[in-house]
Amino acid sequence: MKKIKIDSYVKGIVLLVAGIFVLFLPKLLSGLFYFAGAALIIYSIISMALGISRGTYATSIPKAIVEICIGFALIVFPRFVGIGVPIILGILFLLSGVDGFFSAIEKRRLNPKRWISSAVSSVLLVVCGLFLITNPVNVGSFIVKAVGIILLVGGIALIALEFLRSKKPPEDDSVIHVDDYSVSDDK
Repeated sequence: MKKIKIDSYVKGIVLLVAGIFVLFLPKLLSGLFYFAGAALIIYSIISMALGISRGTYATSIPKAIVEICIGFALIVFPRFVGIGVPIILGILFLLSGVDGFFSAIEKRRLNPKRWISSAVSSVLLVVCGLFLITNPVNVGSFIVKAVGIILLVGGIALIALEFLRSKKPPEDDSVIHVDDYSVSDDK
């Protein structure tokens, strides 16, 4: 039971620290991704060169290629989150809005009274999609801040819940509470 308490506190603290980093130090976080990606690429190239010199290139080359790809992905990841995610979401909203608008036109033929709400919501989706596509940097910044706030609140909540749980007296399951226990008279 004590291990669960410590795990919950550690998870809460990790979430809290991650939230602070994401919310208040996003440039440092990007720098860590760049450093980790560059370090992995350099390590992979050295590992591949050593594997070739030792004659174990059959296993070292494919492993190094995968590690180099992961390194490049780590370097590109912060920029993708900042710009790529809003653009992808914008395209999805745009396509969903256009599809919904054509569905609303089809609904108009079947039920003339109920197609307007579908058409309006579809137009709003198109507008949101266009906003996301044309303004990815600001939206990406908002997404990063929202994730930071969510991590921060999650960490605080986990720590607070565990603290409150530790203050509650333990229940003894071996005691039967008379008020909560009922016996049926039927045989």
